[in-house]
Amino acid sequence: QTRDVPQKKALLLGLSIRRHSVGYALMRFVDTAPFQFGLVDVGKADDVQQKALEISAVLRDLKSKGCQKMATELLDGVIPEPPPKGWRWFVSVDDSTLDRAPPRSSKDSGSQRAIAMLQGLVIADCKRIFKNAPMLIHPRRSRLHFGVRGVGPSSRMEVLTLARKSIPEFPVVNHKSGALDENTLLMSDAWASARYAQRVELVQEKKKDPILMEKIRRKVLGSKQLQRMSDVVEQLHPRNVGRDMAAVLESRVQRLIDTELHNQLAFERRELRRKREDAAAEKPEF
Repeated sequence: QTRDVPQKKALLLGLSIRRHSVGYALMRFVDTAPFQFGLVDVGKADDVQQKALEISAVLRDLKSKGCQKMATELLDGVIPEPPPKGWRWFVSVDDSTLDRAPPRSSKDSGSQRAIAMLQGLVIADCKRIFKNAPMLIHPRRSRLHFGVRGVGPSSRMEVLTLARKSIPEFPVVNHKSGALDENTLLMSDAWASARYAQRVELVQEKKKDPILMEKIRRKVLGSKQLQRMSDVVEQLHPRNVGRDMAAVLESRVQRLIDTELHNQLAFERRELRRKREDAAAEKPEF
């Protein structure tokens, strides 16, 4: 279970907020199967409060549609039984304020402040609508999850390419000239943040298993490098330098444990995809 609610009874929503548009990605939590992608145009709103109200209305509609979609899957047998306390929501927000260069003018500074203010209002609305505090995701972390480094337009384009490869029907908005509308990147930003948030949640879930954690910890501490560090810590204890070394050792152990958990989840995701593809291949055609 994830926070007392089975994964198969949870929904995942990613958001990416800019000054005049918001991109969203609505998915099933357990396997990030896509339900809906879209954009919210708030460019005509007079002030940030009005923009937040328009976004809030869309979020409430998405909540309704997400629950309807899960109810349909319940009827189709994809989900075995309804949740006793309603569908659980996990919401992520791509922190776009960290994906920009420092402001070079008062106009740039005002734009970034407006985005930060709108983002804060939307986060507060998400808490009320979905009964769960959104996870604020640094763009660099969500992109690294897919092997994409850096920030800015080029890395955002790489994420869009990966999203379209993963989801053939991923929507793309073009200008009349045929050039890509930059707002398309808001949807792929939202998708990436949601995918990363799901992984973080699953890692935390696995950490609740004391037997698994002890097994992984023994494996990590069994490496020659960490064994040498552990020996040095024992030799230096209880001096201050020994305590400092122990803190460094524990920090490294935790990073390696996280890496091991991420690797396990990546393997489980591949296996889930393979089983789903095998089941689809075996399904008789009429």
